[in-house]
Amino acid sequence: MKDVVGTLCATHREIERALACLIRIARESSGGALREPAAFAEGLRFFRVVAPEHSATEEETVFPRLRCAVQPELVRLLDTLEEEHGCADRAHDEADRLGRLWLANGRLSTAETARLTAILEGLSGLYERHIRLEESDVFPSLSLTQ
Repeated sequence: MKDVVGTLCATHREIERALACLIRIARESSGGALREPAAFAEGLRFFRVVAPEHSATEEETVFPRLRCAVQPELVRLLDTLEEEHGCADRAHDEADRLGRLWLANGRLSTAETARLTAILEGLSGLYERHIRLEESDVFPSLSLTQ
């Protein structure tokens, strides 16, 4: 389980970096021509492929093990984290749609740019809290189940 937690934490750092890159490029490009289209496309791909795999590993490997510990506060926290995975998935779907539109058309409208930036910044806040809870409260609790 230690290897799984190490991999999950490493992926957290990748999530933070990929999201920061998308936000930076979106802000710098302001809906016009993307300044770093390859990096932007790679960030979108990362969240289409890696993030769902990461969430699945947590929900299928880590969370069930902790639910067996039957600590009510921990179970509520796990429920919240799973709900956040769903919220993040929906936000990523919309960001991906707008991002692909940007890549295909070479620009976004002012409204689309504002929406994409708001989604990405919202995801940044969600991940900041989410990752902190997992790394400070959830992953250390795994030692109690061994």
